[in-house]
Amino acid sequence: MTPWKRAVRTRIAALGTAWLLWFSLLAVVHGYHLAIAASGGQARTMAEADPGIARAMLVGFALFLFVETCSLTWRAVRHSSRIGVTGIIIAGLSCTAPLLFAFTPIGFLLLPFAALGVFLALPIGQAESKVSNTFLVAPPGWYADPLPGSQLRYWDGTAWTPWTA
Repeated sequence: MTPWKRAVRTRIAALGTAWLLWFSLLAVVHGYHLAIAASGGQARTMAEADPGIARAMLVGFALFLFVETCSLTWRAVRHSSRIGVTGIIIAGLSCTAPLLFAFTPIGFLLLPFAALGVFLALPIGQAESKVSNTFLVAPPGWYADPLPGSQLRYWDGTAWTPWTA
């Protein structure tokens, strides 16, 4: 397996992990009951306690994953090793979003999204070259001098010699 294919498979696995984390986050937001023993209130899910933050968090990360899925697909199909503007924006947002949500009861669950976002936004790697890196070298012999002043100069197969004719 080529390094390019290995890097693409690693990114696809990381993206699949990110989608699984999003579904886990969805389950936690709608199913995990927060204990509010100090205030004497009843336990509620985060979606019940603060539906605005819960909705914003879930929609924001779903949008992030959708855009990153499109970006990764585009870069893998085109064998692009560039990061692109989308990757930079997503990496920045995925790093700052956990700071915004850190004050929520489950803010620590957002840190894996930040790490995966940065990893997914990085360039995939060196694209496979369709052109061979080998080049033809002229065999040793007398050739027209590339420098002015003489007619012929001897090429030894690797470099011009001081011998002229």
